[in-house]
Amino acid sequence: FLDTLNELILSHSMDLCFCLHLLLTRLFNKLGTDLLNSVHSKIIKTLDNVFDVFPHDLQIQSVFRFLADPTQTPNNRVKVAALNYMIKLTSVVDPTAAFSSNNNSNKDYATMALTKMISWTTADSIKSSAELRKVSQEAVQALSDLNTSQVTRRCPKYKNSESLSSVNNS
Repeated sequence: FLDTLNELILSHSMDLCFCLHLLLTRLFNKLGTDLLNSVHSKIIKTLDNVFDVFPHDLQIQSVFRFLADPTQTPNNRVKVAALNYMIKLTSVVDPTAAFSSNNNSNKDYATMALTKMISWTTADSIKSSAELRKVSQEAVQALSDLNTSQVTRRCPKYKNSESLSSVNNS
């Protein structure tokens, strides 16, 4: 199935933008399960294809939406996969487009996702892994490096860059 999905993505990506969020959600959730190495490799290959062919601003908006969605209860491995993907996106996405809200919803998924990521950086519960804290810090830092003004505007608790840096360096 994943081989067929890759072919579909490569040949019809422009027609599939409407289901990008669903596609990324399913791929991230699949990465959070126990998989054979061969299946895991195919999912990573599919994510690489998604990364290459879909508009990066739509991808980062979809990742924000996935992380902010209150109906999702991803495990730590799924969160880490989504955050690593976001970090990869920050290296290529347009800084102004990354935080634009081009959907018809009034929800600011970027702010909701940033709030969750910052809370994961400071979580000391048993359910929160050290890996999740580390990757959350890296993701917040990557987003801050991408567009510092947008990150500080969306996180009023961390208005000055010194406070944001302390979250990122903790």
